[in-house]
Amino acid sequence: MSVLRGLLIAVVMSGVSIASSIPVVLLPQPAAAQSVETIVVEGNRRVAAETVRSYFKPGPGGRLDQSALDDGLKALIGTGLFQDVKISQAGGRLVVSVVENAVIGRVAFEGNKRGCQ
Repeated sequence: MSVLRGLLIAVVMSGVSIASSIPVVLLPQPAAAQSVETIVVEGNRRVAAETVRSYFKPGPGGRLDQSALDDGLKALIGTGLFQDVKISQAGGRLVVSVVENAVIGRVAFEGNKRGCQ
């Protein structure tokens, strides 16, 4: 072990760069949210935040993995309630930003005459 340490010190002191020969392995990061309770919902007006959270089903141990996040995102988009749904990380929490579809407030027919068929 001391031979390896001595070799490493000698290489570092000589100014030889060994960083280019070391492979870098990037591991996927786990989902930011540990559970459904750590999900923050933004942009909702009519749809309750708890309703949005209910589309994210935790896996074993009550934790959300990437698959659960993907399935929840697809399910939210599939409801037809939202124009846009985005998922991001902020401060160790999972943020679900939604843009709700417009609601039809009034339907008016103009130019129709009563009694015409």
